Amino acid sequence: MTTRRQQKVSELIRNVISQLLIERGVHSTGIHGLITVTKVSMTPDLKWAKVYVSNMSSSEEQSQTIQALNEEKKMVQSTIGRELKLRFTPHVEFILDTSLDYSDRIDELLKGEKKNNE
Repeated sequence: MTTRRQQKVSELIRNVISQLLIERGVHSTGIHGLITVTKVSMTPDLKWAKVYVSNMSSSEEQSQTIQALNEEKKMVQSTIGRELKLRFTPHVEFILDTSLDYSDRIDELLKGEKKNNE
């Protein structure tokens, strides 16, 4: 169960990272396609943040993008430290969010089932 503080800090971090990606981009060349920060999950002590990102590209390019983002995480952490006045700057880990792929697969199955019933 997440506390209000975790939710608030998660949302602030999501906003900072989103702005960073929009304004400056990340300086790595391994980033492909459109990147969206979908969710940030914090540990109860607020020292670790899992940043879930979705990427509209092929699976190979998605893994390259996650790798590139994780290579740039020190720069992201320093930006979070400058923008947010927290006691500790959380360590950041970027993770590919596959929930959109999962929901697309469920939609396909439901549409196929509907066609079979007709």
